[in-house]
Amino acid sequence: MGLLILAIGTVVGRSLGWYLSTLGSNWNWQERLFLLPAKATVQAAIRAIPLTQGMKGGEEILAIAMLSIIITAPLGAWVTPTFAPKLLEKGEIDPT
Repeated sequence: MGLLILAIGTVVGRSLGWYLSTLGSNWNWQERLFLLPAKATVQAAIRAIPLTQGMKGGEEILAIAMLSIIITAPLGAWVTPTFAPKLLEKGEIDPT
């Protein structure tokens, strides 16, 4: 059940969050696409907050978050070196 929730959340939730968070940026579509898998671990890491606040269902939220980290961290470690050369270009760093 946790994997199903994770899969649906990944496809729908993260994609929508990724789209909204990069909307209006000056990044091209390849740079924006490269950011999609990078968000996973950060989002999962903040899921411990409901447990620390004593909210009902905090353990389940944390368990799904940990499952998300376990699955997405290795995936992100593979995606970064695999797709960076295909999607990103080396250029000057904009200091602003």
